[in-house]
Amino acid sequence: MTSSRPARRVSLRRAAASNSPVEQPIVSTDEKRELILAHAAMRRPHDPIQMLSVWAGVLAAFLVVVGAWWWASKPGYLHVFSTPLTSGFEPVVQDAKDFGKKVSDLSADRAASLRTELEKTASRLDALQQQAEKNQTSLDRMAAFVETATTTGTGAAVRTTGASVFQPPTPTSTQTQTF
Repeated sequence: MTSSRPARRVSLRRAAASNSPVEQPIVSTDEKRELILAHAAMRRPHDPIQMLSVWAGVLAAFLVVVGAWWWASKPGYLHVFSTPLTSGFEPVVQDAKDFGKKVSDLSADRAASLRTELEKTASRLDALQQQAEKNQTSLDRMAAFVETATTTGTGAAVRTTGASVFQPPTPTSTQTQTF
């Protein structure tokens, strides 16, 4: 029988370094193959009872690991499963009720402060409305005076050059507006 693998070549560098003729392997490829086949022929088939005992050992080891893990973590699991489900949520429910009460108190305080601010704003608006009414009355009087002065010709000091009485005069370059 011949091997399908090519024969191994010794590198030129190693051959040159040894200064000796090429060494032959101790066992040839054909001898190696015959040795492997002889060992395979000597092997016995597996015993099914022996395989059953191997799988039983694997199962026993698995059960030991799982049992040890359960035993180590048992107090935590027993505590979780022994208490009723509602007793665990009572603190959470109480915290939610307290939070709701705080929010309602906060919103009541905020509503009261907003109500106070609205009342202050309303009183300021009333004062501004009264001031605007007074200013409008003064403007109406001034407009009536200007109209009578221009129609009767009296009041030569007042000149209207087509500008409306209700518009402010345009500033000149010497006048500066202040706000």
